Amino acid sequence: MKKLVIAMFIVLCAVTFVNAQDFKPSSGLTMEVNFRPANTVSPISINELRGRLFLNDRMAIRLGLLINMNNTTSSTQYGVGTNNLVVAEFKNKNFDFGFTPGIEIHVGDMERLSPYFGAEIGLRFNSRSGSITNYQGTVGDNYEISGCDLNNNLGSTIIGFNFLTGFDFYVSKHLYMGAEVGLGFASTSWKDTEVTTKLGGVTTTTKDPLGNSNTFLGVVFNPAIRLGWAF
Repeated sequence: MKKLVIAMFIVLCAVTFVNAQDFKPSSGLTMEVNFRPANTVSPISINELRGRLFLNDRMAIRLGLLINMNNTTSSTQYGVGTNNLVVAEFKNKNFDFGFTPGIEIHVGDMERLSPYFGAEIGLRFNSRSGSITNYQGTVGDNYEISGCDLNNNLGSTIIGFNFLTGFDFYVSKHLYMGAEVGLGFASTSWKDTEVTTKLGGVTTTTKDPLGNSNTFLGVVFNPAIRLGWAF
């Protein structure tokens, strides 16, 4: 399977390389995915929806968009015997949203190769929460947590900024491959947690102001080939 994927990719490049006449777009929209030809399980993947709009043959605005929701439910039985069983239900709610607007300036007059440099700003918000009904096998007792799920995954807010450079190589007018590297800064702030319990009819709320944060400055690099197409 691995050899077949690589062979198909080589044939595609060879065919488009021979037949292509006009390559780099002077305007219009492009979309792209990550391509790892050696990965036979999932050679094509998407970290985020990513597109570019060429305003002219030198300038493009770009946007990455991430939306991910994952809600899970599980249950556990407490007690022995048919009449003594209590079912506790566990719920986790995870929601991620992010967008990365940026700009590219393309340079050079090569027919197929289009180097560029640019910058982008990234914003990402992660929401986490969880709940347990019939907590610890007691009917009517509940446990709720916000800012974190039941697996101790914290919600967070991430703000980043990248200076970047890369290139597009057009194997045909509507198909290109590329790579990108940059110098990035990111600041992550984790959300405070709040736990509300209802035990024996008594409701208690506890807040934990974590105040944890992290900053990063360094090289950012996508290890996959950028595979895109132009409309």
